[in-house]
Amino acid sequence: MVYEKINLEEIFVNLPKTDRTAVAHVFLPEVYEEIGVNKVFPCVVLCPGGAYVFRSQREDEPTVLRFLGAGIAVVKVEYSCGPEGGHFPTQLLQVCAAIAMVRRNAEKWHIDSSKIAVMGYSAGGHLAGTVGTLWNSPLVRETLQIPSGEDRPDGMILGYPVITSGAYTHEDSIKFLLGEDRYQDEKEREKVSVEKLVNHDTPKAFLWHTFEDDLVPVENLVDNVDEEGIHTVYVIGKAVGSSIEIIPVNIYMDDDDDFEDTDEDIFVDEDKQEAAAEKEALQPSEDGEADDKLDIEEVE
Repeated sequence: MVYEKINLEEIFVNLPKTDRTAVAHVFLPEVYEEIGVNKVFPCVVLCPGGAYVFRSQREDEPTVLRFLGAGIAVVKVEYSCGPEGGHFPTQLLQVCAAIAMVRRNAEKWHIDSSKIAVMGYSAGGHLAGTVGTLWNSPLVRETLQIPSGEDRPDGMILGYPVITSGAYTHEDSIKFLLGEDRYQDEKEREKVSVEKLVNHDTPKAFLWHTFEDDLVPVENLVDNVDEEGIHTVYVIGKAVGSSIEIIPVNIYMDDDDDFEDTDEDIFVDEDKQEAAAEKEALQPSEDGEADDKLDIEEVE
């Protein structure tokens, strides 16, 4: 692994100044003869969550290590949070700057410049969503002094993201993002409601959430994706201890894609379902004898 720490404010001098210097932590897979010296890697620009109050460490290093292990470069952005004086659009500009920096250094870092995705969890997912919808805004281009497209994310990966500033939002995230005064203004809140910002320049996204999230309700994602017609895929997971059991449900795609919506009931009680299957399997068969063991394929 190759690691480099870069001060974004030294490269993009017009970035807003806060109590926290905007830093990009660059983690690169090593290139060596055995895999080919000309090999290039996809890259994920990572935004850990934390309600715009802090940057979660549990969404930091484990994600970096998992992607590196899969041969994917990671650039983790240490963006400014509300208590550090970082209010919207400061974080947007910082992450867009990080993407532009990656694209400028793509050849040097062996990164595929057409495969740079932005990723975030929770409030970091909201930040990644605003980057995906606002990267081509005049504000970003003029502040960073970059050509159009240099900060373009080629995709979004949003984990249990704060999508909306309306119904089912995570109020603290939006409040710390905007600051108390702007939070009271409905028009200001709408400016950061991601489902209202989607446009023809927005890249495709993979979104997922968890049923048991008691901070950012799953309806924040489901209702707004459905109602606003965000053409994307999302998967809802069920929290299982410290891991995530992925359950595919309600897949929304572009008309040009091959997937279709599923009518599968996603709220099935798995324990009851398994018990019923076991009971059925133990019923006497046509020859009067119970099956000795369960047919796993039939249970599933």
